[in-house]
Amino acid sequence: MTVWHQLSWRSAGQSRKGPRRAVNEDAFLDASERGLWVVADGMGGHAAGDLASDEICRELGALELNPTINECIARIEACLRRVNTSLRNEARARGPEVLIGSTFAAVLIRGRHAVCLWSGDSRAYLSRDDALFQLTRDHKLVEDMVCAGEIGAADVAHHPHRHIITRAIGAEASVHIDLNHVTLTTGDRLLLCTDGLSDCLDPATIAGTMRDDPADAVACLLDAGDAQGRKDDATAVAITITGESAIDDRSTAP
Repeated sequence: MTVWHQLSWRSAGQSRKGPRRAVNEDAFLDASERGLWVVADGMGGHAAGDLASDEICRELGALELNPTINECIARIEACLRRVNTSLRNEARARGPEVLIGSTFAAVLIRGRHAVCLWSGDSRAYLSRDDALFQLTRDHKLVEDMVCAGEIGAADVAHHPHRHIITRAIGAEASVHIDLNHVTLTTGDRLLLCTDGLSDCLDPATIAGTMRDDPADAVACLLDAGDAQGRKDDATAVAITITGESAIDDRSTAP
């Protein structure tokens, strides 16, 4: 007999085009029934950024996932490698200097366990007991410079290279994805967002808004970004863990 714990949740997502953008290069996936959520940000200034973000969300949305979290992670990583190859092939077909890519951040929940996967500067946060924790580390040149002691954290916002990312799907021949694991409990709140939102909101604003219902939290966050003069596309997906139940499953391990 296997007894394991299953969480219940509510979630919502929304994306808004940048006020001066011709198209929205962000995309998101809210596959709540499968315990999978994704945001993706097509690389600004490059060809077909919307194609890249849409393909990531579409392919992950069609992925067959089973209850075993390690197998799910392996399938997600394999899917993103296929997307990476597809985007690079499309870029080569369009010209030698063309780059088509996208950052992404995803959360997968199985049992009481969540894993965050990401590449680039799209972010995941956990709000617990009104404290906000960033689950991701930006794959950006300035982040590497801070870690190396070359600049201070206070210098990042105004550094001339603050927008240079060091990882993205479609950017390199090899795919490099980071993982972060967390055990969840009732009342936890998760947020996925693109840098169009995180770049213009401070952690205190994000933490305060996460107390709301997911749909209200997403709308309030995007409204707050608009009020701060947001220029980029912005996307947010919020998840609230609403309950937990014990399951006696005699055939399937978590």
